[in-house]
Amino acid sequence: MASYDWIEIGKKNMTCTKRSEKSSGPISVILMLANLLAMLVAISMIYFLPIQVALIVGAVLYGGLLLLEWCAGIRAPVVPLVFTIYLLLIIGYYTTDSNEWLPYTGTIFYAALFTLLAVLLLFKKPFTLFYSEKGLMSLHYVTAWMWMVIYLMAALASFLLMPDITFIYVPFLLLLVGTIATLVINFWYFGPFHTRKRDFTLNNFRFSEVDEEKKKELEAFYTTVTTEFWTSIAKYPKRKVASKDELKHILMVSDAKYQGHITRFIAFFDKQPVGAICCYHDTSKKGLPFEPELNLDFDKLRRLGKVMEIGRFSIHGKHRLKQDVFLGLLKCVIELAMERDVAFLGNSTFTHMASFYQKIGFVDVGSGLYFSQVYGADSRPLVMNLSRTIVYEDERSAGAVARLVPLLNEFVAERSYKRAIIRALFRRRTSRSHEQANEILRKYFT
Repeated sequence: MASYDWIEIGKKNMTCTKRSEKSSGPISVILMLANLLAMLVAISMIYFLPIQVALIVGAVLYGGLLLLEWCAGIRAPVVPLVFTIYLLLIIGYYTTDSNEWLPYTGTIFYAALFTLLAVLLLFKKPFTLFYSEKGLMSLHYVTAWMWMVIYLMAALASFLLMPDITFIYVPFLLLLVGTIATLVINFWYFGPFHTRKRDFTLNNFRFSEVDEEKKKELEAFYTTVTTEFWTSIAKYPKRKVASKDELKHILMVSDAKYQGHITRFIAFFDKQPVGAICCYHDTSKKGLPFEPELNLDFDKLRRLGKVMEIGRFSIHGKHRLKQDVFLGLLKCVIELAMERDVAFLGNSTFTHMASFYQKIGFVDVGSGLYFSQVYGADSRPLVMNLSRTIVYEDERSAGAVARLVPLLNEFVAERSYKRAIIRALFRRRTSRSHEQANEILRKYFT
């Protein structure tokens, strides 16, 4: 389970105020799910309850949603429209002598919603923008167009299929399909153009994911890492490694234990490798490499969320001060971590390299320096609370993180954020917060 407390996260957005700003926080994700659920529940009540009771239940549901949106500072037109229609239908039911118009309530609903979404799109304002002006615009438009078409089809079906009972079933199935499609494109897959790129360029540098089956790429990776690591290890008088070749052999043998659970990346400049980094994926049997190496135990963090280790981070001396290389390699691992819903990133680095990680939110854990048996040099264990950085905007608004965020895949980042909120929503122990996770990072080694 991830270490989020959606109640705490959304508390400031849930306070009723007179402000009219559009919320882009976690409450927007929750309200999106609440809208989908309310719609299905309200429609399904028609099958199980008398029509007058179903109308009252729908009015109550959408009245509650309207109150929540108002308290969150959201002024979206969809919920007020539906709530108003419910009120008018209830009034009509109890004030008119004839109820012959009742079978047309579905047509009225769907036609009104189709008209609203069409007008909003005409003014280039997808209805989802009222909940969040941030995010992937193509996702906003696809969602709005999809629901506009669904409401049009539902309106036609509810009118043309009457009096056959399918005039109720078909629109409901259309709404169900729309709900499933909405969840899929928001939380899973939005097409091949919005997946994590395994090969990309950043100005004059190219970054590529290493194919484990290609020995030439593996050789280039370990040669790059060894060359840069040796310049640091050679300075330590207590080193256990005598040469670069020995170091390279040690690194390859060490990584062979985790074959199949490592993702490697290389940075190129003029087709020459100038940087490298890799990710170790946590396994129940082996854990992470730096746990046995530094005699650490990350089990307490695993109870809060997935853990992944970053390793072999190296940049050629000539390019070490160039941010493009640094940010490009970070983009590789952060996007991979978000793709896999990782909550915490761990790392064991040379003391002089720690500042690179601290710029993006890594903090020291444990009692200080450790002697790495692999490198034969002093190392510092660091951990980043990635889940906190994803959820809290102020955590990513300054320093290297602020420069990294615009480079990330928009859909992968947005999906990771939404998934984090959902994991928090369904977490059993909602009292555990990001602050408690940080407390563990400070104390759980001692």
